[in-house]
Amino acid sequence: MSNPHQNGENTPTSSHDLQNWPDDLTTISDIIVYAKAEFAKSDDSKKEKKHKPQPRRSYMAALNNYGSLIQKYPNNPSYRTKQAEFLLSTGKYEDALVQCQAAKHLDPALQIELQPIICLCYLNLDKLDAAWNEIQVVEEKDKVGLLELFAERKKIVDDAKQNWKTYLEATISAVCDTLWLTALLQIVKVTDFAEIDYRMVLALKAEILFHLHAFNQADVVISEGLKKDLKEPDINIFDMIPKVLNRKIDPSLVMGPRAYPFAVAAEIKLAIGRFDEALELAQAAYTVEPSNAVLTFYQKVQHASEALDNGNNFYQMQHYEKAIKEYKEGLKHAKNNSLLLTKLASCQFYTGKWADCRKSSDEAVRFCPDSNNQQGLILRAYSNIKLKKWEKCIWAFERLLDRYSKEVKIHDLISAAIE
Repeated sequence: MSNPHQNGENTPTSSHDLQNWPDDLTTISDIIVYAKAEFAKSDDSKKEKKHKPQPRRSYMAALNNYGSLIQKYPNNPSYRTKQAEFLLSTGKYEDALVQCQAAKHLDPALQIELQPIICLCYLNLDKLDAAWNEIQVVEEKDKVGLLELFAERKKIVDDAKQNWKTYLEATISAVCDTLWLTALLQIVKVTDFAEIDYRMVLALKAEILFHLHAFNQADVVISEGLKKDLKEPDINIFDMIPKVLNRKIDPSLVMGPRAYPFAVAAEIKLAIGRFDEALELAQAAYTVEPSNAVLTFYQKVQHASEALDNGNNFYQMQHYEKAIKEYKEGLKHAKNNSLLLTKLASCQFYTGKWADCRKSSDEAVRFCPDSNNQQGLILRAYSNIKLKKWEKCIWAFERLLDRYSKEVKIHDLISAAIE
């Protein structure tokens, strides 16, 4: 029977393991070169593949690059203009406007070049009055296209204001069928175009974003929703969709309109790793609606929070197997939670369970708020090295280049990831 330690599957990791990292493999760049060489020698490289991975243009890397240049050269309008173009292309319209205004302030001569970008930002933000004012000073060669876009956008907005209830019903239908992207496209017409900002509508939009794993955006939306008073239209809207909203949180729960926004907010806070806030919001849901359904939901959040605390205590004491048990218990109550998955991957790293570490860290990155889980990215990359999965190793380390310079030391990254 073969020894599992021979293939690196279950070899425990220690600080000594990191200290013995090969001297010639110190940076991300070194690892990528080495992994490509190993992959070229492996049998996997000789297999025919129907779908070869295509190189992708990393917008995140480009944004970070221009962001660094702006920090270094804050008075260079060219870098701010390029940053604005990338921000526009990735849907960060407010941020793009900030860079445009800064570039115009540094060099008023850039007004003509920046005007189309500013117009497109305002149009995408549905600030039609501002967009119209900007279009008036755009060069004639750009004006025709922008006017066409303006007319299309205005038609959509006018239609949404007249028919927002129809779009809300379409949203509900899509939610019932778990067609989350379709639901988002419909509810945007309600919230952004028709400017309907009832608490219940914003809570529904936040839940849709939650299911699309856009947790940070969902957090912004639900925070705004909780500031709104519960009005009569909220009750009417909730009555349009009995049980539909609730079953997305838990099929067994049927809670009322007062508790629902707090429950959505609690789920979102769990997803972004703010367990204490999630517990407070679940408690708030029970305070406004002390029903059995809401109590069940509160207990679910409580169990997840307790499991995280217990796991962290065992982790600090280096009782990794016990910590693994607690984190897995937490995942029963907070499925696909990125923080719990990352903590689990860290324990599996220390116990040398490389296949498990890779799986947990991969899921942690997948379900991470806006793909910003740097610890998960590092653990995933390292576990692929230990498993000698060279093609996946190349891919994983190239993802790290979105966040770090190619000259960053591997030892420093790993040490930071398992603190």
